[in-house]
Amino acid sequence: MNVSFEIVFHPINIDPDIRCEGFTCHIEGMGLLHLTMTGSCVAVTAMKEVVHFSCQVRTKQTHSILLTNRTNQCWNLQPLIEGEHWTGHKSVTVQPQKNQTYEITYSPLSMTLEGKKHQGSIFFPLPDGTALLYTLVGVSEAPKPITVASREVPCKTSYVELLTISNWLLQPQR
Repeated sequence: MNVSFEIVFHPINIDPDIRCEGFTCHIEGMGLLHLTMTGSCVAVTAMKEVVHFSCQVRTKQTHSILLTNRTNQCWNLQPLIEGEHWTGHKSVTVQPQKNQTYEITYSPLSMTLEGKKHQGSIFFPLPDGTALLYTLVGVSEAPKPITVASREVPCKTSYVELLTISNWLLQPQR
C-alpha cells in the first residue's frame, strides 16, 4: 500500500544545509521508519520590478500583480506583506497553466514628507522552491478638502456651524 503525506518546510534563517536526522515516523501496523530530511534556505534576490502607489492620505489605491503558474500543479500561495500601509488577501490560488491576479492595497494614514516615501514588500514563496519578491513604494499626498464652507451671516448676530468629523482610525481620538 502506498500512503502519501506532506511535510512542510519553513526555515527561519539562511542556511545552505538544514538537516533533521533520526526523525521517526510512526505508521500504524508497521515498525518505526527513520527518516533524514534535508533542505536549504537561500537569500532571495529582489526583483527589479517596483510597484508604485500614489494617493491622498486616508484614501486607498489598489494594484494588481499577475501570478503565472507554468506547472501542472495547483498553487495555494500565502504571500508575506511587509509595511504597515499595505494589505492583501492572506492566500491566493493559481490553477495549473493559468494566470491569476493578486490585489495589493495601499491605504496610508500618514502623509509622506517631501522626498520621503513609504516602503514595503510582498513576497510570494512558490511550491517549486523559487519565490517572487516585489518592492512596494508609496507616496501619500495631502488630503483634499471635503467641502468648502461659505456662509453669509448678518453682522452682530451669533451663528453656529455644525461640522461632521469622521474618525479614520480604529481607536478613539480627541
